[in-house]
Amino acid sequence: MNDESLESLLVQCMNDPLNVTSLKQLQRSCNKVAKNLLAQNKLVLPTEPRILYNRYTGEGNISFGKTLSQFCLHGRNLDNVIGRKRIKTVIKLNVMIIYDDSNSMTRWWRKKRFGTELNEENSPQTLAKIASMLILEGFIGADADVKLITFGSGVNGPFTKSEFIYGELISKNGSGGSRMDLALEKLIRLRWSKEGGINLLVIVTDGLPETGWLQKGVPYITETEEAGMSDAHRQQLVDAEVQHRTLKHLRHLMSEDIYVLYIPLFYDKRFISWNVGAHCARTFAEELNRAGVTVAPVFEPSKMPEMVFKGAHELSTKMTVVSDQTIENI
Repeated sequence: MNDESLESLLVQCMNDPLNVTSLKQLQRSCNKVAKNLLAQNKLVLPTEPRILYNRYTGEGNISFGKTLSQFCLHGRNLDNVIGRKRIKTVIKLNVMIIYDDSNSMTRWWRKKRFGTELNEENSPQTLAKIASMLILEGFIGADADVKLITFGSGVNGPFTKSEFIYGELISKNGSGGSRMDLALEKLIRLRWSKEGGINLLVIVTDGLPETGWLQKGVPYITETEEAGMSDAHRQQLVDAEVQHRTLKHLRHLMSEDIYVLYIPLFYDKRFISWNVGAHCARTFAEELNRAGVTVAPVFEPSKMPEMVFKGAHELSTKMTVVSDQTIENI
């Protein structure tokens, strides 16, 4: 069992979500892979300076203000001479994973839409779930506070504890359209950017926000049975508005110093250039890149773990490192 792939372990958990042994094995395997990838793509964690005061040992500088205070309180004694040195501490890191639970991520929808068989191990949602779990394990190892929000036609979360996050990811099997805009709206309403520390937003998706509403007779994604607009042109306008709001919300979040890593699953060639609304998945990713989002596209399933952590490493180098500031002695 130790040689089983992450995909196989995940599918076992999806088939039997109450099997604790399978879940623990999946967690251990994800943790092991994440540690190996972190060793190759180290995260450059943001730091901030602070002054450390302790008894003066003859090295570094004397804090005259602190020493004078100690002399006044305890008398003039060498034991009361206080030294000072500047150190750097890692800033608190908050990670929010936004997971795409739209129907187009699933095996059953792709069979229905295209008439082709697909093993669950090779479905986009299996790849996306593993990507999310690796991010969870990687950043928890870096002492980050990790949360999860999922979206389809609606939004669920945030989920906090790792066991809840694993449970939610395992249980997902498509919940409608691709309303990424609603997930970002919820994140803004939660005022997540105000929690303090450095905030990293990771989006795992098959590539394009849209309603997924039903449009018969046109080359449309149609992720749901919910009736769309009266004609394809009006449907295009509605989906373009969803994409516009998604871009608007991402720019708003970035203006609040949130760093964004976007992981589109591009290994299904049918979807890369499939136009919905104002974009296809490729041009939408290009638009995000121009806006300053770090984009880590996955073109081959086998390269997914490597691409995810390369993207995380690239983004970590962009994170604000608070420069040393003059700290006034007390």
